[in-house]
Amino acid sequence: MTASRLLVFFTPFGASNLVLSACVGLAAGLWLVGLRRPAAAFIFSAGLCAALISVGKIVFTAIHGFGELYSPSGHAALACFFFCSFGRMAQTTRSPAGYLFAAASWSVALLVFFNRFLVGGHTFPDAVVGASVGLACSVLFFRLAGPFDVKARLQAVAPTLAFTASVASYLAFGANISERALMEAAFWLRANLGL
Repeated sequence: MTASRLLVFFTPFGASNLVLSACVGLAAGLWLVGLRRPAAAFIFSAGLCAALISVGKIVFTAIHGFGELYSPSGHAALACFFFCSFGRMAQTTRSPAGYLFAAASWSVALLVFFNRFLVGGHTFPDAVVGASVGLACSVLFFRLAGPFDVKARLQAVAPTLAFTASVASYLAFGANISERALMEAAFWLRANLGL
């Protein structure tokens, strides 16, 4: 497998329908094992990340059109938010499996980041802005959540419940969340507000 094909393989790991579904699943798992504050903080931070990127795409596209500066990368933002947050939670378990999950999660976030500009989906600055938003929302999550002990609370049932909630959420969101509505809003703003 060539490097570019490997990067293309990781594109879906930043897609909003996949990542937001995984966010719902992870929050459900946290909630079900009694970690209510971290669950609420996670959903809030994920929603904020998605909202900031959506607004950023509308504003950047309304102002710049489809020029050199396209828009912040939603894939990079969501992948960095989810996989960096998950990786940090996994790392806090201080177990070999936790360290392995942390390394894998952070690797996925990096691969999605590089994917966005190396395969031509965005420019390098677009990917940096997107990743910065995702990382900032991840930091916000841990600040809002306060200290919590994942290892002590997550029993064997939590991953199964989280996976089930993720699949159900993915089916509810649909297999394809399109950016078409964002682009239409941007072009309306550009035409009607003189941007």
